[in-house]
Amino acid sequence: MKHLFIRILFFLILLLIPSCGVWENFTTYFNLYYNTKEAFQQAEEAILLQERSIFETAEITVPGTANQLLNRVVEKTSKILQFHGTTPYLDDALLMLGKSFYYQRNYLKAVRKFQELTSTQKESELYLEAELWTAKCQMRLKEFEDGLNTLDSVLSRAQSEENYDILIQAYIEEIIYYVSNENYTEALKVAIELIPVTDDDAPKAEIIYETGNFYLKLGEPENAIKYFEMVDEYNAEYNIQLNALLARARTLRELGREKEALDIFEEMRLEDKYRDEYDIVDYEIGMSYLALNRIDEAVENFIYVDTSYQSSFYSGLARYNLGMIYENKLLDYDSAAAYYQKATTSQLPKEKVKEVHARNQLFTKYRDITFRMVQTEKQIFYIDNPDAFVKDSAAYFDSVKAQMVQDSINASLGNEQQPGRNTRPEQRLQTQNNAQKNPPARPQVPKDSLERMLLKTKFDLGNLFFTEMEKPDSAVKYYSAMLNDTSAAEYYSRCLYAMGNYYVAAGDSVKADSIFNYIYNNYKTDRLVNAAALQLKKPLIDLSFDPAGEIFASAEKLWMQQKYDSALTLYYDVYRKYPSSSYAPKALLAGGWILEDNLRLPDSAAVLYDTITVKYPGTVYAVKINPRLIAYKQELARIQREKEDSIRVANMKADSLKKETVAVKPDSLSEEERIKLELEKSEQEIPVIQASQDTLKPKEIKPETLLPHGQQNQERRNPRRRR
Repeated sequence: MKHLFIRILFFLILLLIPSCGVWENFTTYFNLYYNTKEAFQQAEEAILLQERSIFETAEITVPGTANQLLNRVVEKTSKILQFHGTTPYLDDALLMLGKSFYYQRNYLKAVRKFQELTSTQKESELYLEAELWTAKCQMRLKEFEDGLNTLDSVLSRAQSEENYDILIQAYIEEIIYYVSNENYTEALKVAIELIPVTDDDAPKAEIIYETGNFYLKLGEPENAIKYFEMVDEYNAEYNIQLNALLARARTLRELGREKEALDIFEEMRLEDKYRDEYDIVDYEIGMSYLALNRIDEAVENFIYVDTSYQSSFYSGLARYNLGMIYENKLLDYDSAAAYYQKATTSQLPKEKVKEVHARNQLFTKYRDITFRMVQTEKQIFYIDNPDAFVKDSAAYFDSVKAQMVQDSINASLGNEQQPGRNTRPEQRLQTQNNAQKNPPARPQVPKDSLERMLLKTKFDLGNLFFTEMEKPDSAVKYYSAMLNDTSAAEYYSRCLYAMGNYYVAAGDSVKADSIFNYIYNNYKTDRLVNAAALQLKKPLIDLSFDPAGEIFASAEKLWMQQKYDSALTLYYDVYRKYPSSSYAPKALLAGGWILEDNLRLPDSAAVLYDTITVKYPGTVYAVKINPRLIAYKQELARIQREKEDSIRVANMKADSLKKETVAVKPDSLSEEERIKLELEKSEQEIPVIQASQDTLKPKEIKPETLLPHGQQNQERRNPRRRR
């Protein structure tokens, strides 16, 4: 009705005062300007209704409907400027067009329109506002020096004209610039200047609240608390009042005034107006219990938040904090792992997502290692106790059957049993899934392999505790156990080095240096020797040095001196002490040559040759000796066949002689004569067979039983003939 009245009034005035110019303004206003102004106001209202901090640095998001209205404004104001350049509404049209471009983030076009207004409409009432928006565009275009200069001009003129609305907006724009550059010192100075300028309670309370936040960022929590308390003195909007109260209590807690913080949160819990924020309040109560080291109450509170507000990201934070409590306070890593996993499936604040997922990955690794360890131990137990596997299998099938019956009962009743809220998650998981997922399995791997796997798993778990989970005391438990386990020799140096680092972290340099010195003096070929050298600030060790080379050279020298027994002993020592050295197969080959050529013990030589082909099959030494070893084995096989043939022929002759004897004198011999004949036959045949067996049987000498040869062959061959 009001707009209709204005239209009629203007129409009557135009009838009384006919003028071509006035008629043109009338047409512009009612056909373009009025509708354009209304569309712009609707769009701007929709944009400004969005909940944003007063010093928000992110660019404004324009809703879809508002953007459509802005497009219409751009179209209509362009027509006004094109066809009605002399209209008295030109400055307003330029300002609307510039703002429309600004909201659509087309800052170059926007600044041109604002500057067009200030250059052509110097006497306009909108001049100062256009200057302000020019500064805003310059800031968004990162022309900061120009923007700050423009803001200074706006501030001076606004103060002189007492235009407080523009003055406040200019202050806010300057603070936004400092906040975007994280210059909170300057932002704080400007904010303190702004507070007395603002008369309206709502924006004043918000500026005071943000001033408290600036103090927090500058590390002045006591001043921050004062400003958060000042918010209560003004008629602040609900969200500002809530945030100021929460910030004050949290800051008190950070200052060690946990009881005061808890009192504030518990008072909030009693007020019905904060009902919609009970998820936040209950979470903060749990955090206050935790700060007061009231662990049981904190756990109970977080579990309540977890189960009661599952759509809130405070549920995810509660799960994460439960994981932290179980990890660091209760040392229950299985429960910690379960809650970290639950937290990853929850809504979380953006700043917490990465941290939560990192913790979950770490504890997933922990669960995998401990699961492997338990399964391996169970497999070893089943090997040692076969009856236990049978009992566990029977118990497994009984539990599956019982679960099926329970599921059937629950389905028929139309409900499902739910675990209590205080039940630990890993217990629920075990109750529900263990029987189905982890049935007993019969061992498929030899016990010695399982024991090696178990040692590696324990070492991996110790490393996880020490290097990633930062739980050195838990790591030391595993390292110490392995140092006392004679079967864990391959991990000895690594466990020692880890223990040395543990004592470094504990500040016990005496024990640490003792361990590092032991490594330095006894593990010259281990890569950890140089890590220990760095800790001790000692010279680094040449890891390419092979002590087996010195022994090999000594053995070779003895061989040249024809001291074959001593040379053989040293060659075998190379293999025995340094089996992974490149000299080991070479030493076995040289020892074989001594046995074969110098000591005339081909069978013993064959044992060393065979060790080369088994232990070092890919070396040139195995390739070189393999043809001779094959020929030797073939000769042994031929001798064995001849022996068997000889025995078979001898047996046939014995059988034939027996038959002939029986055929010639079956009845003429007395019993005494028959026995005598059999004894004579045995004396003739059996020694021949035994001699054949002794002669053909090869002599076998195991490497570990080799002894220096007592009598050396008189006809020595040149020991280097085959080198």
